[in-house]
Amino acid sequence: MRDQRESTSANGARRDADGELASRLPKTLGARLRAARMATGLSQGSVATAMAERGFSWRQTTVAKSEAADRPVLFAEVAALAQMYRRPLEYFLYPGTELDSLLDQAASELKSLAVAIDEAQKNVEILRKDMRLYECNAGLLHALVRYRNSSDGGLLLNDLQFLLREYGRLVLEMDDAFESIGLTEEQVSAIDDDVLTELATADDARYRKLSEEDLQWESPELLNNLSAMAAREEVDDSFVDFMRTATAWPDYVGVQLASLVLGAIDRQRPATEV
Repeated sequence: MRDQRESTSANGARRDADGELASRLPKTLGARLRAARMATGLSQGSVATAMAERGFSWRQTTVAKSEAADRPVLFAEVAALAQMYRRPLEYFLYPGTELDSLLDQAASELKSLAVAIDEAQKNVEILRKDMRLYECNAGLLHALVRYRNSSDGGLLLNDLQFLLREYGRLVLEMDDAFESIGLTEEQVSAIDDDVLTELATADDARYRKLSEEDLQWESPELLNNLSAMAAREEVDDSFVDFMRTATAWPDYVGVQLASLVLGAIDRQRPATEV
């Protein structure tokens, strides 16, 4: 009788274990399907398309339900997914333990969070660029209105040079602000080209006066770029940015831009104000 009770108890334990395994396997498979997909960087939509190309009637919702263990996944489907995700078939078929399931789920969620953070960082960078654009535009408009109300050319020059030092070439790209006072994009852009050519010509002439002994310490790339810019030939954008930040570019551009703005605003004044 004792042996019979022990046998019955053992059989019950095995049935419980088998039942636990049967209930755990779909969840484990779903979690591993999701983790493998996230590791390869594929979206649910792209997986559905790839599976459809392999002859399976899959949509994005099929991928989602498979990963959530809301539908049975056929062996052929698992085999196709294993090939797509470059994982051994055993990775998806081994049921593991409850701890393995939790680990797979945690890995999947961690990957999802990493993707979300990366996307958020990209959005933050876009917002920062937009903020800088709006700050520059607001600063320029404020400078134009302040000159219109005060007729103080010195104040306008200071404002423009400050903006050019702070925002660089972006100031010259505020087309709406300049068009509002009658200036064209070509007029404003020409100032940048003229100043860069002037600065490059002056630097190029200075270097040409150096002896061969002194020139050997200078960068050939720098000298070639200066000569090309002085001749109004095309140079790399990084060198153009260097000339705008490492020279008196803001001061020179500010003087010419202020002169252009003065004339434009003064032409707009009623005859009684002139």
